[in-house]
Amino acid sequence: MSYLIEQMAGEPIVIVTFEEGFDAGTQTGDLIRDVTETLAHTSGPIFTIFEASKVKITFSKLAAGMADATRLLPSRGLPPRIQGLVVCRDDLIRLGARAINHSQGSEVLVFDTLDEALSYARLSLRSARHRSA
Repeated sequence: MSYLIEQMAGEPIVIVTFEEGFDAGTQTGDLIRDVTETLAHTSGPIFTIFEASKVKITFSKLAAGMADATRLLPSRGLPPRIQGLVVCRDDLIRLGARAINHSQGSEVLVFDTLDEALSYARLSLRSARHRSA
């Protein structure tokens, strides 16, 4: 596999780290199934961070990956309890995140670094706990 799925210990945060060899054109279906299986074992709000800063992508691979994602993800987008975050600096990956927002009705936020994404997730989780207390 050219991606690693890791549940953060004691936190409702899952990090999906893509290696350089990740091929969006052929591996998106497997990725979605693996992430869905991981998230099925969780309850409550959860952040899923897609760390894609090592990914090299072409427009055709992005389009193939988007087609798989559109076919495999529910048409209403991610369930409200799941917040997707993307870490990247690549303009094509940013374009893909915006396309998912548009086609799935989800809000996938994009960050330049993993630390920024983790800080956002942790702050959001603290705020949600504070509001419910």
